[in-house]
Order: sequence, then C-alpha cells, then structure tokens
Amino acid sequence: MIIVSVPAIHAFGKTKGSEESPKQIIDYIKCEKDCRNLKFIELNIVPENLESNQKNIFLDSLKIFKENRYNYEKILFLGGDHSISFSLFNAFRQVFRNPFLFDLDAHYDMMPPLKEVSHEEWLQALIDMGFYPGNIILLGARKLYDEEKENFKKSKIKIIKVSEFDDFLKDEKNFRLEENDAVYLSLDLDVLDKKLFSATGYPVPNGLNEEQLRRFLDKIFLLKNFKAMDLVEYNPKKDDGKGLKIVMNIINSILKKEVER
Repeated sequence: MIIVSVPAIHAFGKTKGSEESPKQIIDYIKCEKDCRNLKFIELNIVPENLESNQKNIFLDSLKIFKENRYNYEKILFLGGDHSISFSLFNAFRQVFRNPFLFDLDAHYDMMPPLKEVSHEEWLQALIDMGFYPGNIILLGARKLYDEEKENFKKSKIKIIKVSEFDDFLKDEKNFRLEENDAVYLSLDLDVLDKKLFSATGYPVPNGLNEEQLRRFLDKIFLLKNFKAMDLVEYNPKKDDGKGLKIVMNIINSILKKEVER
C-alpha cells in the first residue's frame, strides 16, 4: 500500500489541527507495524497558501495515480480536512475513465463554491466542474444546511441515510461497478456518531458505528477496481483520548485488508 501524507486544511477555524494528523498516524504505523510492504510519500504543503496547496495536491496526486495506474497497490491519502478531496479526486478522474465516488460524511458539502475550494463545498465544486452526480453515493449524511438545499435538490445525488446503511450493505447490486474504470472512497471521520468519535471539527450525532464502517470497508476492498481513498478530518487537538485509538482501528483494518488481498 502507498500511504500519502496530505497535511493541508482550508484554514477555517474548526478544522485547524487536522493538518497534524497525518504525521501522528504515520508515526504510529511505523512504531507498530511491519512497514516493508508500505511506501510513504509526503506532499509538499505550504501553510496558509490555499491556491498553491490545491494546485500542488492536484499535480502531485496526478503523478502518483499515473505511476500506479496499473498496479494492484491501493493508495491511502491522509488529511488534513475534507478540502483535499477536491484536488485528489479531480486528479483521479483525469487518469481513470468514468470513476465512481463513495463519500462517507455527516455533511453534504454542497455549499456554493469558493475560489479556493473548502471542506464545505468540495462535492458541489466537483459537480460544477462537470463530474456526473450519478457516479456519486453519499453515505451517512445527516446535516444539510439551508444554503445547500437548492444545490442538493438539483444534483439528485443518491443519499444513503444512517437508517438505510445496513440494508445498503446487504444488497450486492450496490457494489456492482464493473462499468466504472475505478472506484474512489472519501472517508470523513465525522460520519461516525458523535458519542463514539468527537475528535473532529464538526461532530454530528446519530452517525455510524465502527462495525458498520468496518463492514463497508470489507465490501469496498473486494472490488477489483477500487484504487484509492482518503481519510480526513481527524483532529488531534480535539481528541478526548479515544480518537486516535478509533482512527488506528480503522487504519489497522485497512492495512489488514490490503495484506489479505
């Protein structure tokens, strides 16, 4: 597996601190795991330089995707806040034809886009740039702001509510994506229930539990065309002591699936 550090944020107050999480996670992996089959890359991020960072993330990840297009290794990007997913997935869809996006998030991220795209509107910005919303499934979303409602209504993105999540996992048709050249997963950790995971900028109640997330990852890693994912919005500065443990449970699950594959 290729693990890429992307310590970038859009600089909104509530996500500040999440840029520290890639180093913390990677240091933990290097202390606890056999890293012989892991490759670590760190992208060049300049603090507070939003325009430069989005361009660098796009170009650097584009190079990574091109170099590894035909490899079996999965690519895991560690953020940072959810703004990084805009540049990452834009690069992904430059390399892979007709890609599919699974987005696990408590929020819809469909605010009117800013010039430098933030974590609050990255999904809407993708659609505005021409990405087909029928190739997106948003899972676990439960916080829709008034400013997003019109964009969401127009997009017709498929939403899987937390109450529908288990039934979604049981239906194998939801994971028949052979017509898509590649599958990408964006995992915002605030998709987890606030009582379980509060080490994030925008925790929301009534979310997924760890077991549901683990079963979803089981499904994704079985897909032959699953190529890459990002894991974002863990904020060490907001950790009550449980956050890193849960993050590493998820990381361990991901690394185990890659070994088993």
